[in-house]
Amino acid sequence: MGCKETEKGLEIFEVVEDSAAEEAGLRGGDILAKVNGEPIDTREELTIAIATNEPGETVTVECRRGDKEMSFRIKLGRYPGNEEEEDGG
Repeated sequence: MGCKETEKGLEIFEVVEDSAAEEAGLRGGDILAKVNGEPIDTREELTIAIATNEPGETVTVECRRGDKEMSFRIKLGRYPGNEEEEDGG
């Protein structure tokens, strides 16, 4: 998922196909507001909020889509390239 900081907030500009974010229903143009109840204003805050959880855990992401406030539950997967850590090496 790609995000950029805008005047409106942290805007999603890309959702990776077949990703947990896509499966949950997030879309390009959504403005992220909170992860697990914590306000998110920057890419750094988003990274920290996600990194404090383990793969397989579920996070709640709140966002704005147009005039609607929406909430999504996303089961985290592994970050691409981290598979070696699981295999010990």
